[in-house]
Amino acid sequence: MNEILRIIEKRDLYTHIILFKIYIENEGRTDNFYGGQLDKEIQSLLGENFNRNDLGTAKEYLMSQGLTKLSCKQLTTYGRSYIEDWARSFENLSESDKQELQQELPTEVFDFFKFAEKAKTVLSFITQILKLKETLGN
Repeated sequence: MNEILRIIEKRDLYTHIILFKIYIENEGRTDNFYGGQLDKEIQSLLGENFNRNDLGTAKEYLMSQGLTKLSCKQLTTYGRSYIEDWARSFENLSESDKQELQQELPTEVFDFFKFAEKAKTVLSFITQILKLKETLGN
């Protein structure tokens, strides 16, 4: 049972990284194709913790669930809604949860998502995604 939970946890990490990256790079649009080198970028982000099999599992999951298409290079409308709803779930956090999310992110994380100085903590990262959503007016 613990092994199943470990697999799900790793898959969820990779799937959310992929969804966030595609969403941010395509500014939430479902008609744009992500033109970067997603695998290499994720490998660079995760460093020695990167596992190609886990990435493959996550990509297969995203495609099979209808969250992405074109080899995980494009969001579906369902994928966009999923990531936006997930980000919105952070809007109503308790003060203690907000304090916990004030921990600083490693430079590689906000560089990966190109938020630079705007998102140095987990909470500010989520805030930037919500601002992007508002800007897009979706």
